[in-house]
Amino acid sequence: MGTIGNGLVIFITGFRMKVHTVWILCLAVADFTFSFFLLFHVVYRGLGYHWPFGYVMCKLKDTITFFNLYVSIYLLAVISIDRCISVYCPVWAQNHRTPRLASRVVWGICILALVLCSPYLYFTETYYDANKNKTNCSSSYLKKDEDVSVYWVVVLTRFIFGFIIHFSIIVVCYRAIVVRLRKDQWTQSSRPFKIITTVIVALPCIPQ
Repeated sequence: MGTIGNGLVIFITGFRMKVHTVWILCLAVADFTFSFFLLFHVVYRGLGYHWPFGYVMCKLKDTITFFNLYVSIYLLAVISIDRCISVYCPVWAQNHRTPRLASRVVWGICILALVLCSPYLYFTETYYDANKNKTNCSSSYLKKDEDVSVYWVVVLTRFIFGFIIHFSIIVVCYRAIVVRLRKDQWTQSSRPFKIITTVIVALPCIPQ
């Protein structure tokens, strides 16, 4: 359903290249790829943790999954920053928010995501289990005599860069928007505040 839904979003937004559609389009592409590659995880587990897709796909499985995960969550953070700027600096946003600038930001996010997911490309390997006659695909953080601390570095990096940073950005941005809306009394409706609260509360529920 995620693949079909995001594919539909890509089809619709691909014809209208404005700033907000750039965010939505790139977010849909990331989520589409993430959902598609989940199929490999499903097959892998369905076959009793036997990997039939070869060495290269084993390397790409976790790498692409986490790449798209990082792209998605940082796009959500950028969308929050963009909305905050639009509220606090509407004139500047009107003059400087362009699809070209948005595209450059997206490329920056992709480079950052590629760096953050590089450990999975390096450590993920295929292993043949002769006893069970199965080929496993998993990340080994002890290859080439690395210390077990490498594992905790990867875990902490994922926790900090995959949750703490973008979650903090989103909370701060939406908090600032709420303060501005209340201060200027732009709206008498409580609906925007309910939506913002729902978004912030739902964020920790997103699988990291």
